[in-house]
Amino acid sequence: MGGGRILRRRGGPAQRRPDRPGIGRDRPTSITSRDRSVWPRRELAAPAGVSIDYYVRLERGKETHPSPSVVEALADALRLNEEERGFLRELATRAARRAPEPCPLPSQRVRPTVTQLLETLRPNPAYVVSRTNDLLAANPGGLRLLHGIADWPERQRNTVRYTFLHPAAHVTVGGVQAARWGC
Repeated sequence: MGGGRILRRRGGPAQRRPDRPGIGRDRPTSITSRDRSVWPRRELAAPAGVSIDYYVRLERGKETHPSPSVVEALADALRLNEEERGFLRELATRAARRAPEPCPLPSQRVRPTVTQLLETLRPNPAYVVSRTNDLLAANPGGLRLLHGIADWPERQRNTVRYTFLHPAAHVTVGGVQAARWGC
């Protein structure tokens, strides 16, 4: 059982009693339907000294690194006994140790429909780059636009690398800029 499930179970309507100090005392007499879901969280977040938004993130498991003082404050607000406090501390420690999932690497392949589009654009130059400026695909005009990049191995074809390291780049890139500015 995760920490969020404990917070949802312990903070649910069956666990709140008016005779428990600090919980339910300041509830208004008229509650809108929107407020019904917020009040239990407000009643637990306020005594714990955390915002409702932070409490909701904890409850949903989106925040996995609460400080020990926050864990203790939540345990106090939930009126947990020593065994339950230990369990909550252990869950928080386990969640903090768990490494986040790494983002998947972007695909370095071009879909066949994109390749087909590049061919239909002929004789106009066109090429496709990744978010790291790797050259993924190009039609013949696109390769002529980046003169000499076709001589490099496919894994080294990067437009930024080309701009700074290829001897022909200063002619291509520099010539375009000089023509644009009239230098």
